[in-house]
Amino acid sequence: MKDSQRKAMFAKMNYQQLRRHVRISPYADSDKDGIINKKDCKPFNPKEQGFFHDLQVKRLKRIEEKLETKREQEQRKLEDIKDKLNEKRNIANKKLGVKRLELKQKQAVIDEIKREKEQTQLLKEANKKTKEELDKYTTTGKIKKGAKFVGGKLATGSVALLKDTGKFLTSKKSKKMFKKIFG
Repeated sequence: MKDSQRKAMFAKMNYQQLRRHVRISPYADSDKDGIINKKDCKPFNPKEQGFFHDLQVKRLKRIEEKLETKREQEQRKLEDIKDKLNEKRNIANKKLGVKRLELKQKQAVIDEIKREKEQTQLLKEANKKTKEELDKYTTTGKIKKGAKFVGGKLATGSVALLKDTGKFLTSKKSKKMFKKIFG
């Protein structure tokens, strides 16, 4: 019997059968699968470990299924939260759009008022220039111009007269004279 045939025959045997035919240590791991020979149903077959291994595999599969279910639930929650956030973002964007439009409307009103003020100022300046031109050629305009000139000269003369009066009143001679008159 060849070595490979012998290994295949031993791989089919369980620990009790092997113990009768071959000297095998119960605490060693002949197939290097992590299960000692005593607990391994087929000590020379690394793919089969026995009843306890099958229980452990079933337990691990149940745990994996539970975790997968929990992961799917959390994934659904995440998708729901993303949907809510997208809805809130869309609402916020629409509100922002409305605010921008309102701001543009207000700015348009402000610009219109500013333009009207500028036009009013230009009209006032043009009106003033027109009045000045009219004053050059009309009789009443010439009278106004003369009155301004005379008023200006009169005011200038009045200022000079006030200064002279102030000097007179503050002079020493005037003070002595006032003392004699008023006591």
